[in-house]
Amino acid sequence: MKQAAPPQLEQAFSALQQGRVDDAREMFESLISHSPNRAAAWLGLAYSCASLGDDAAVAKAVDRALTLEPRDLRALLFKADWLVRTGASRKSLAYYDQALRVASGAPGPLPQDIEQGLKRGDVLLTMNNEP
Repeated sequence: MKQAAPPQLEQAFSALQQGRVDDAREMFESLISHSPNRAAAWLGLAYSCASLGDDAAVAKAVDRALTLEPRDLRALLFKADWLVRTGASRKSLAYYDQALRVASGAPGPLPQDIEQGLKRGDVLLTMNNEP
């Protein structure tokens, strides 16, 4: 069973959504310093660092999130999308493929953002499998 999100995690994501990216990054880093095994905090840090253009920190943060939760659809799709944005489209295919496999076993409807990411992945995978 997943842990309930602490209020600090919700505040950090709220700051990120409000465009207070520097504040969000600091909050995620603080959360990680106290709870280094919380995948959602690492993923939030990856989102923040991506908005700030800190690619080295993005790579570290999303990889840590996926180490902690290798079947997390948002983390898989974030990694795939980020690889595409950084010019590593070929590498992204493995993450899109994994996300599609994980989603196929997910119960119930998926959130819209995940559905959209899965569609992007499906298109890229189809395009790369055509002769």
